[in-house]
Amino acid sequence: MTQRTFLVTGATKGIGRALSQQLAGAGHYVVGIARGLDPDFPGTLASVDLSDSKASADAFAVSPSATPSTES
Repeated sequence: MTQRTFLVTGATKGIGRALSQQLAGAGHYVVGIARGLDPDFPGTLASVDLSDSKASADAFAVSPSATPSTES
């Protein structure tokens, strides 16, 4: 299986939470965006209010060193 990286919004509740758990359980790397933090989130989680345009822009300005290596 090829490990992929997924970005999930609304990642700490409902469908977003269930999707994040399924993807992580299948061996994928999950980056979650949510308004609140969850210490049990199965990946990297950023607390961002997407209705705030500056906070959204800052959240998506990710350094390449913050992502998992794809080298084997």
